[in-house]
Amino acid sequence: MLIPEVQDAAYKVIREECKSLKCELIRIGGISDHVHLLATLNPTISIADFVKQVKGSSSHFINHEIRPDFLFKWQGSYGAVTVSN
Repeated sequence: MLIPEVQDAAYKVIREECKSLKCELIRIGGISDHVHLLATLNPTISIADFVKQVKGSSSHFINHEIRPDFLFKWQGSYGAVTVSN
């Protein structure tokens, strides 16, 4: 669960990971049990790899730096929708 103390840190790490992957994070938001991202992906990265990197880096940071009283992990699945302008 993204409790308030964890949510801000998770969003920050997700923003940083998007930058490192050369992807533009346009919007981030969600509720306690899930997050929505609107991002442009670098053409060299697949959606699966993008999600893997974002979920992995954020859960690692939360568990090793924030250290909540519980093991934080994202669910194993995700949904993706593509849009164009």
